[in-house]
Amino acid sequence: MRSLWFLLSLQLSLAPCALAQDVQDKTPPRTTGGTQPQTGADPITTRDRIRGSVYTGEVAPDFELPASTGRPMYLSEVRPSWTLLVFAERKEGLAPLESIREEMAGLDVKIVGVCDEKAYHLVSYAEKHKFDFPMLADVTGEISALYGLYDVARRTTEPGFFMLDPEGKVRMALLGQQIRPADMASLAYYAVQRP
Repeated sequence: MRSLWFLLSLQLSLAPCALAQDVQDKTPPRTTGGTQPQTGADPITTRDRIRGSVYTGEVAPDFELPASTGRPMYLSEVRPSWTLLVFAERKEGLAPLESIREEMAGLDVKIVGVCDEKAYHLVSYAEKHKFDFPMLADVTGEISALYGLYDVARRTTEPGFFMLDPEGKVRMALLGQQIRPADMASLAYYAVQRP
């Protein structure tokens, strides 16, 4: 009986140490803006360790990425408008957003898309299809990871969107699910009209 108490107390005393180590191992390296974490590791393994999450009520992290407009763009450039920030794996996943662009413009909501494509692909795609919203090139997946939408196993961006108010605060988010643009528009309308 005495040895059972000893083992139980030893296990309980070691549990917080194991938990602290587990939390320490999962803590992401700090990033600044759109730069790589300051770790000295190569970019591929560093990208695997980036973990992020953006919470409702927080100001969304600003970043700069090459855009389909042919120049780099900061997320903060769309303020003081409401912003529908949409993430997709490829540019074709962002293309359906053009169908709600006019409706969103009527609500003073700017659409910004982010995907894994290279910038020159986005420029030619936007020109060919006459898209009137910026698509941003997140080739490394760093920004998707910062927003909690990077799938490490597949090395790609998961679908999701964030509704940002004119101050840049997250008012709504849906992560890891692909939904129809019409449904996004309905949710955006709800967010904008809600007091």
